Amino acid sequence: MYSLSSLLTPHLFPRQRVKIYTFYKFITALISFYIIVNSAALQAQELEFKTSNTQYQLQLVAPETPALNTIYLWKAVIKSDSVSLNKLTLADLAITGGMLAHGHGLPTQPKAMNLSHNSANQISFDIQGLKFQMWGKWHVQVSIMQSPTPLIAYFELTP
Repeated sequence: MYSLSSLLTPHLFPRQRVKIYTFYKFITALISFYIIVNSAALQAQELEFKTSNTQYQLQLVAPETPALNTIYLWKAVIKSDSVSLNKLTLADLAITGGMLAHGHGLPTQPKAMNLSHNSANQISFDIQGLKFQMWGKWHVQVSIMQSPTPLIAYFELTP
């Protein structure tokens, strides 16, 4: 039986060295594939952010851990125990955000889309066009026209 060091020594014929080299390339590719598949499975988990003010509760659901320079569609749910949301329309919602520490907003202009009135006190909608261009502390803000206080979800993106 050969040890690894004896297999890599120059006394082997060129054909034997090529076979060993090909075998190591195959094993390296197999391990790389396994790592990529498992890391993709880890990133496919939903992230949920919750926040509230005196009248509303906001729940944001990201389909996966956000990566840089990728445009996302997030789900949002707004609930209220004191205010009816029946008359709320997409025109009443504004989506903004950014990095407070850096003093800049989002690189895109996300929009609220596909509004559904789940009940008198709950709506759901999509936020289309969220993109993050650097790691750090971010916030996404949902403003409702009839509310003086916006709903702000804070989170940190790390590599």
